[in-house]
Amino acid sequence: MNTAYYIARRLIRSRGKSEKRAASSNDTDTAPKSKSSFLGTRPIIAIATASISLGIAVMIVAIAIVTGFKSEIRSKVIGFGSHIQITAFSDNNSYETKAISKNQAFYPSIENEKGINHIQYFATKAGIIKTKDEIHGVVLKGVGSDFNSSFFESNLVEGKVPIYNDTLTSSRVLISKKIADLLALQLEEKLIMYFVQDPPRVRKFVVSGIYATNLQEFDDLYVFGDIRHIQNLNNWGSDSVGGFEITISNFDNLDAQT
Repeated sequence: MNTAYYIARRLIRSRGKSEKRAASSNDTDTAPKSKSSFLGTRPIIAIATASISLGIAVMIVAIAIVTGFKSEIRSKVIGFGSHIQITAFSDNNSYETKAISKNQAFYPSIENEKGINHIQYFATKAGIIKTKDEIHGVVLKGVGSDFNSSFFESNLVEGKVPIYNDTLTSSRVLISKKIADLLALQLEEKLIMYFVQDPPRVRKFVVSGIYATNLQEFDDLYVFGDIRHIQNLNNWGSDSVGGFEITISNFDNLDAQT
Protein backbone atom coordinates (compact mmCIF):
# COMPACT_ATOMS: atom_id res chain seq x y z
CA MET A 1 0.00 0.00 0.00
CA ASN A 2 1.17 3.55 -0.81
CA THR A 3 1.65 5.12 2.64
CA ALA A 4 1.56 8.72 1.42
CA TYR A 5 -1.64 8.11 -0.54
CA TYR A 6 -3.25 6.38 2.46
CA ILE A 7 -2.48 9.28 4.82
CA ALA A 8 -3.67 11.90 2.32
CA ARG A 9 -6.92 10.03 1.73
CA ARG A 10 -7.57 9.74 5.48
CA LEU A 11 -7.00 13.48 5.94
CA ILE A 12 -9.35 14.38 3.09
CA ARG A 13 -12.08 12.03 4.37
CA SER A 14 -11.67 13.44 7.87
CA ARG A 15 -12.12 16.94 6.49
CA GLY A 16 -15.26 15.96 4.60
CA LYS A 17 -16.86 14.27 7.62
CA SER A 18 -16.06 17.23 9.88
CA GLU A 19 -17.62 19.71 7.47
CA LYS A 20 -20.77 17.56 7.14
CA ARG A 21 -21.15 17.27 10.90
CA ALA A 22 -20.65 21.00 11.28
CA ALA A 23 -23.31 21.79 8.67
CA SER A 24 -25.94 19.35 9.93
CA SER A 25 -25.57 19.90 13.65
CA ASN A 26 -27.67 22.52 15.44
CA ASP A 27 -25.54 22.26 18.54
CA THR A 28 -23.45 25.43 18.70
CA ASP A 29 -20.77 23.70 20.83
CA THR A 30 -20.32 20.75 18.48
CA ALA A 31 -19.67 22.61 15.19
CA PRO A 32 -16.62 24.60 16.31
CA LYS A 33 -15.04 21.50 17.84
CA SER A 34 -15.48 19.51 14.62
CA LYS A 35 -14.09 22.35 12.55
CA SER A 36 -11.19 22.95 14.89
CA SER A 37 -10.21 19.28 14.71
CA PHE A 38 -9.42 19.72 11.03
CA LEU A 39 -7.89 23.17 11.42
CA GLY A 40 -5.41 21.65 13.82
CA THR A 41 -4.00 19.47 11.04
CA ARG A 42 -3.36 22.40 8.68
CA PRO A 43 -0.04 23.50 10.25
CA ILE A 44 1.15 19.90 10.16
CA ILE A 45 0.26 19.57 6.47
CA ALA A 46 1.88 22.94 5.68
CA ILE A 47 5.10 22.01 7.51
CA ALA A 48 5.23 18.59 5.83
CA THR A 49 4.65 20.13 2.39
CA ALA A 50 7.33 22.77 2.96
CA SER A 51 9.79 20.15 4.24
CA ILE A 52 9.25 17.91 1.21
CA SER A 53 9.57 20.87 -1.18
CA LEU A 54 12.77 22.02 0.50
CA GLY A 55 14.20 18.48 0.43
CA ILE A 56 13.46 18.10 -3.28
CA ALA A 57 14.97 21.52 -4.02
CA VAL A 58 18.16 20.62 -2.14
CA MET A 59 18.39 17.31 -4.02
CA ILE A 60 17.97 19.05 -7.39
CA VAL A 61 20.66 21.61 -6.55
CA ALA A 62 23.02 18.88 -5.29
CA ILE A 63 22.52 16.78 -8.44
CA ALA A 64 23.08 19.83 -10.65
CA ILE A 65 26.32 20.71 -8.83
CA VAL A 66 27.66 17.14 -8.98
CA THR A 67 26.72 16.80 -12.67
CA GLY A 68 28.37 20.11 -13.53
CA PHE A 69 31.49 19.23 -11.54
CA LYS A 70 31.69 15.83 -13.23
CA SER A 71 31.33 17.41 -16.67
CA GLU A 72 34.04 19.99 -15.91
CA ILE A 73 36.52 17.40 -14.66
CA ARG A 74 35.81 15.15 -17.64
CA SER A 75 36.38 17.95 -20.14
CA LYS A 76 39.72 18.83 -18.53
CA VAL A 77 40.94 15.23 -18.44
CA ILE A 78 39.95 14.85 -22.11
CA GLY A 79 41.76 18.10 -22.89
CA PHE A 80 45.01 16.50 -21.71
CA GLY A 81 44.53 13.13 -23.35
CA SER A 82 41.49 13.06 -25.70
CA HIS A 83 38.74 10.43 -25.71
CA ILE A 84 40.66 7.63 -27.40
CA GLN A 85 44.39 6.90 -27.48
CA ILE A 86 46.02 4.49 -29.90
CA THR A 87 49.49 3.36 -28.77
CA ALA A 88 51.76 0.33 -29.00
CA PHE A 89 50.84 -2.38 -26.52
CA SER A 90 52.81 -2.17 -23.29
CA ASP A 91 52.43 -4.00 -19.98
CA ASN A 92 54.16 -1.34 -17.88
CA ASN A 93 53.13 2.06 -16.53
CA SER A 94 56.07 4.02 -17.91
CA TYR A 95 55.62 7.53 -19.26
CA GLU A 96 57.86 6.51 -22.18
CA THR A 97 55.77 5.73 -25.25
CA LYS A 98 56.97 3.12 -27.75
CA ALA A 99 57.45 4.04 -31.36
CA ILE A 100 54.81 3.28 -33.97
CA SER A 101 54.60 4.45 -37.55
CA LYS A 102 52.78 7.68 -38.32
CA ASN A 103 51.80 6.25 -41.69
CA GLN A 104 48.57 4.53 -40.73
CA ALA A 105 45.55 3.83 -42.94
CA PHE A 106 43.27 5.71 -40.54
CA TYR A 107 45.45 8.83 -40.27
CA PRO A 108 44.24 11.47 -40.94
CA SER A 109 41.26 10.17 -42.97
CA ILE A 110 39.44 9.02 -39.83
CA GLU A 111 38.38 12.64 -39.29
CA ASN A 112 35.92 12.14 -42.15
CA GLU A 113 34.08 9.47 -40.17
CA LYS A 114 30.83 10.41 -38.47
CA GLY A 115 31.29 11.34 -34.82
CA ILE A 116 35.07 11.98 -35.11
CA ASN A 117 36.19 15.53 -34.48
CA HIS A 118 39.98 15.37 -34.56
CA ILE A 119 43.03 13.11 -34.62
CA GLN A 120 46.59 14.07 -33.75
CA TYR A 121 49.86 12.26 -33.07
CA PHE A 122 51.94 12.60 -29.92
CA ALA A 123 54.77 11.11 -27.86
CA THR A 124 55.76 11.38 -24.20
CA LYS A 125 59.07 11.22 -22.38
CA ALA A 126 59.93 11.66 -18.70
CA GLY A 127 62.41 14.36 -17.77
CA ILE A 128 63.67 16.61 -14.99
CA ILE A 129 63.64 20.39 -15.05
CA LYS A 130 66.52 21.89 -13.12
CA THR A 131 66.87 25.52 -12.11
CA LYS A 132 69.38 27.18 -9.85
CA ASP A 133 67.48 26.35 -6.66
CA GLU A 134 64.93 23.65 -7.57
CA ILE A 135 64.42 20.46 -9.54
CA HIS A 136 61.12 18.96 -10.61
CA GLY A 137 60.18 15.78 -12.45
CA VAL A 138 57.89 16.27 -15.45
CA VAL A 139 56.61 14.55 -18.57
CA LEU A 140 57.38 16.19 -21.88
CA LYS A 141 54.44 15.62 -24.20
CA GLY A 142 55.52 16.13 -27.78
CA VAL A 143 52.95 17.26 -30.33
CA GLY A 144 53.11 18.31 -33.97
CA SER A 145 51.50 20.53 -36.55
CA ASP A 146 48.08 18.88 -36.08
CA PHE A 147 47.96 19.72 -32.36
CA ASN A 148 44.53 21.03 -31.32
CA SER A 149 45.39 23.85 -28.92
CA SER A 150 41.85 25.12 -28.21
CA PHE A 151 41.69 23.53 -24.74
CA PHE A 152 44.94 25.17 -23.60
CA GLU A 153 44.06 28.49 -25.18
CA SER A 154 40.93 28.56 -23.02
CA ASN A 155 43.04 27.80 -19.92
CA LEU A 156 45.96 30.08 -20.76
CA VAL A 157 47.20 32.40 -18.02
CA GLU A 158 50.10 34.11 -19.75
CA GLY A 159 51.83 34.12 -23.12
CA LYS A 160 50.61 31.99 -26.01
CA VAL A 161 50.37 28.36 -27.04
CA PRO A 162 53.35 27.55 -29.30
CA ILE A 163 52.67 26.56 -32.90
CA TYR A 164 54.68 23.70 -34.39
CA ASN A 165 55.25 22.98 -38.06
CA ASP A 166 56.66 20.11 -40.11
CA THR A 167 59.88 21.82 -41.18
CA LEU A 168 61.65 23.39 -38.21
CA THR A 169 62.18 22.11 -34.65
CA SER A 170 60.86 24.58 -32.08
CA SER A 171 62.35 25.06 -28.62
CA ARG A 172 59.26 26.79 -27.27
CA VAL A 173 57.21 24.95 -24.64
CA LEU A 174 53.97 25.34 -22.72
CA ILE A 175 54.16 24.82 -18.95
CA SER A 176 51.64 24.99 -16.11
CA LYS A 177 51.39 27.83 -13.61
CA LYS A 178 52.07 25.29 -10.85
CA ILE A 179 55.43 24.37 -12.40
CA ALA A 180 56.21 28.01 -13.18
CA ASP A 181 55.59 29.04 -9.56
CA LEU A 182 57.49 26.08 -8.15
CA LEU A 183 60.56 26.71 -10.28
CA ALA A 184 60.21 30.52 -10.43
CA LEU A 185 59.97 30.49 -14.23
CA GLN A 186 58.60 33.37 -16.28
CA LEU A 187 57.61 33.95 -19.89
CA GLU A 188 60.44 33.88 -22.42
CA GLU A 189 62.76 32.45 -19.77
CA LYS A 190 65.01 29.53 -20.66
CA LEU A 191 64.79 26.22 -18.83
CA ILE A 192 66.98 23.14 -18.92
CA MET A 193 65.45 19.67 -19.01
CA TYR A 194 67.46 16.51 -18.32
CA PHE A 195 66.49 13.12 -19.71
CA VAL A 196 67.74 10.06 -17.86
CA GLN A 197 68.92 7.62 -20.51
CA ASP A 198 72.17 6.12 -21.72
CA PRO A 199 73.89 8.46 -22.27
CA PRO A 200 71.95 11.20 -20.39
CA ARG A 201 70.69 13.97 -22.65
CA VAL A 202 69.99 17.64 -22.06
CA ARG A 203 67.69 20.05 -23.90
CA LYS A 204 67.15 23.77 -23.53
CA PHE A 205 63.67 25.20 -23.94
CA VAL A 206 62.00 28.62 -23.82
CA VAL A 207 58.73 29.25 -21.95
CA SER A 208 56.19 30.38 -24.53
CA GLY A 209 53.01 30.11 -22.48
CA ILE A 210 51.68 29.25 -19.01
CA TYR A 211 48.40 27.42 -18.47
CA ALA A 212 46.31 26.55 -15.41
CA THR A 213 43.55 23.92 -15.31
CA ASN A 214 43.50 23.45 -11.51
CA LEU A 215 43.86 19.70 -11.96
CA GLN A 216 46.90 19.17 -9.75
CA GLU A 217 47.68 15.68 -11.07
CA PHE A 218 48.15 17.11 -14.57
CA ASP A 219 49.37 20.63 -13.82
CA ASP A 220 52.19 19.19 -11.72
CA LEU A 221 53.33 16.92 -14.52
CA TYR A 222 52.90 17.99 -18.13
CA VAL A 223 55.07 20.21 -20.30
CA PHE A 224 54.08 20.50 -23.97
CA GLY A 225 56.70 20.81 -26.67
CA ASP A 226 57.72 19.87 -30.19
CA ILE A 227 57.57 16.11 -30.84
CA ARG A 228 60.79 16.36 -32.86
CA HIS A 229 62.75 16.63 -29.61
CA ILE A 230 61.42 13.27 -28.44
CA GLN A 231 62.07 11.74 -31.86
CA ASN A 232 65.70 12.91 -31.69
CA LEU A 233 66.17 11.84 -28.07
CA ASN A 234 64.86 8.34 -28.84
CA ASN A 235 66.68 8.09 -32.18
CA TRP A 236 63.39 7.75 -34.00
CA GLY A 237 62.79 8.69 -37.59
CA SER A 238 60.48 11.54 -38.54
CA ASP A 239 57.72 9.02 -39.33
CA SER A 240 57.75 7.50 -35.83
CA VAL A 241 55.37 8.71 -33.12
CA GLY A 242 54.28 7.52 -29.69
CA GLY A 243 50.61 7.20 -30.58
CA PHE A 244 47.45 8.92 -31.77
CA GLU A 245 44.76 10.80 -29.88
CA ILE A 246 41.21 10.87 -31.19
CA THR A 247 38.52 13.30 -30.06
CA ILE A 248 34.88 12.42 -30.66
CA SER A 249 31.86 14.70 -30.81
CA ASN A 250 29.76 12.97 -28.14
CA PHE A 251 31.23 11.32 -25.05
CA ASP A 252 28.11 9.20 -24.61
CA ASN A 253 28.93 7.45 -27.89
CA LEU A 254 32.42 6.48 -26.76
CA ASP A 255 31.71 2.74 -26.65
CA ALA A 256 30.18 2.80 -30.13
CA GLN A 257 33.18 4.70 -31.57
CA THR A 258 35.68 2.23 -30.14
